[in-house]
Amino acid sequence: MIELAESRVREFCKNCGDELINSKIYIADFFEYEMGTTAVIFEKDNSIYYLPLHFSEENGKMIVLTSKGLQFENINQMGEETKHLHNRFVSDAVVSFEYKSNK
Repeated sequence: MIELAESRVREFCKNCGDELINSKIYIADFFEYEMGTTAVIFEKDNSIYYLPLHFSEENGKMIVLTSKGLQFENINQMGEETKHLHNRFVSDAVVSFEYKSNK
């Protein structure tokens, strides 16, 4: 399921165009019985996008769906509590990677 989530996030980034190239991506840890998780996209301009990921079974195969996320414009302008929560999310991520290509 982790690989499916990562693949879906990469597809999302590709569909966004060049603006997400070199963004750092973190996928939140989750239990295998949970039906979703969240990806955090840390963009070059210090904004952060939280992307909900939903696991579903379709025709006997697991798929990952996304829904509307939440954008924070600049991590440097966030309150201390929000920064702490974000840092905790990043440190507990099940996988992280840098999105490199739009191809």
